[in-house]
Amino acid sequence: MANVAVILWMIILCCQTHFLKSQSLRQNQTWPTRVYPGHLSFPDHKDLYYIGSHLDGKLISPYDQTYMNISYSRNIRKTKLPGLIILPYTVEDVQRMVIYARSHNLHLTVRSSGHDYIGRSTHDGSMNLYLTSMNKIQVNLNSARSPAGEVKVQSGASWLQVYTEVDKIRGPDATGTQTVGRVVVGGSAHTVCMGGYTQGGGHSPISRKFGLAVDNLLEATIVTAEGKIRVLNSTQTITYDFDGSVHVTNDTDLFWAIRGGGGGTWGVVVDFTFKLHYPPERFRNVLAVIPLFDQTGNAINKKAVEDVFSILNGLSPEWGGYIYTGNEPVAGTQFLGRLMIFMNHFGSNSSESNNEISSILHHPSVIYTEDHYYNSFLNYEVHAVDAEYSLTYVFNSLIRKEVLHQQTSRAQFVDTLHELLKDSINCMNVMIGGNMAVQYGGSTPVHSGLRNGIFSTSCAKSWPISVGYADEQGIDTALRGAQKLYAYGYGSYINEPAEDMPDWKLRFWENQTTYNRLLNVKKKVDPDNFFWCHNCVGSDLGRGYAPANIQGLPGMVSGTFHPEVEFDQIITSSNTHPGNLIIG
Repeated sequence: MANVAVILWMIILCCQTHFLKSQSLRQNQTWPTRVYPGHLSFPDHKDLYYIGSHLDGKLISPYDQTYMNISYSRNIRKTKLPGLIILPYTVEDVQRMVIYARSHNLHLTVRSSGHDYIGRSTHDGSMNLYLTSMNKIQVNLNSARSPAGEVKVQSGASWLQVYTEVDKIRGPDATGTQTVGRVVVGGSAHTVCMGGYTQGGGHSPISRKFGLAVDNLLEATIVTAEGKIRVLNSTQTITYDFDGSVHVTNDTDLFWAIRGGGGGTWGVVVDFTFKLHYPPERFRNVLAVIPLFDQTGNAINKKAVEDVFSILNGLSPEWGGYIYTGNEPVAGTQFLGRLMIFMNHFGSNSSESNNEISSILHHPSVIYTEDHYYNSFLNYEVHAVDAEYSLTYVFNSLIRKEVLHQQTSRAQFVDTLHELLKDSINCMNVMIGGNMAVQYGGSTPVHSGLRNGIFSTSCAKSWPISVGYADEQGIDTALRGAQKLYAYGYGSYINEPAEDMPDWKLRFWENQTTYNRLLNVKKKVDPDNFFWCHNCVGSDLGRGYAPANIQGLPGMVSGTFHPEVEFDQIITSSNTHPGNLIIG
């Protein structure tokens, strides 16, 4: 076991040499000081057997046939090789692994779905908590906190699973005279899960109507670095101690921090409770396509794109959606590259805003349109297509609304998108603004650009596997493209950023005051900086870890860790936690 672990770790170290960064736009990246495979303190086969036999979930080692498939990240170049993968099934499993990892100084990483394009949810040699088996969903239509009800979702559930469950709901409408369904603010990609999405703010096709995911978050349950369960909401924090006692305080700092402070650094959030909303009369979805280059590669229809952006800039909050610029050939034509407009109307046929997009659909440069009506959000959402697994470099900018106000700046922005396409950089412009500007449920650390901008523009430079995992030329091209896009923005959406971003604190949270408040929360709930990920709160700090810091953990007896004691103590302490009552 030890020899194989050493070999695995040598492979990991060798692979890292391909990612050395020398260009001025690159950001130096470091690893936390932890125990990794090959170290004498890393779990041996006896430890693994004991741990695995006492989990409700599963333990996956590098020997397991499913190991590689489970390890893959959506951005393949950020796929890592964890020393262990844990698939917890219960909150107690999470507690056990947090305490075990901390007592052994292991690097614990937390993954909900693997959609983090800069690899913050995994790490070579880490103990990776993959929450996919924690996917239960519970609906409550008799909520005192939300008139339309609420839904409690474990972190491993995908948004498609949530939409499918919410689609089954039938209950009274706001007037109590009709029976209607419900909707919830969530992501568009089917396989995205709750964890990082929500903690990063979470924009949605219906966010311009109902706000960000964090604006709709009522409560969350988290396992913090000391292994305790905490239930967080806007008025209090409930802590379940190891001796079975329950402590309630009015400290809401951690709840504030997880509503936009990013994932992977506060603890393991095991479930989220969101507001439900009453649905509209119907959902409308429209598609329009405008070609961007002719068959010789010359740019065309720039003025048409400017016209479209001018119209989009004035849309009512009932409209939301996505505007894609890609350099793929337009099927059935000789055109190269296209602007694809996917817009959703959350309202009724009689609403005045319903006609705001008509001039786009009838624009002379549009070569293809679709116009569909759906009776539920699920019926619309099932047609969404997830991004494929790829080797890619991603960057994002929160585009200022003023950019589209003036003809000159609007034309410059359109020119920049064309320049990016010539470098094979495709972009998705997510409509933001509208009612996202309203901070429901109190303040959040979310960058104001995500609320008040016009687009959250995420761009990607991808390349085939034949080029290799690290296409240095492609990465440099992407970084130069990022600098161009940043000129039009406030900052960056924390869920879709570039990995090389020396000024990440300001790009994510706008000012040093907000970051300092987040850092103070981090120091309070995780003073040893146990939870660590790249460009996350506290990631630039060292870890003040000492044996004295772990003596209070379950399982510590006279300075030695005894897993059988730890497991028994956790089972005793968590029986009172209401998370055990969640039903599927």
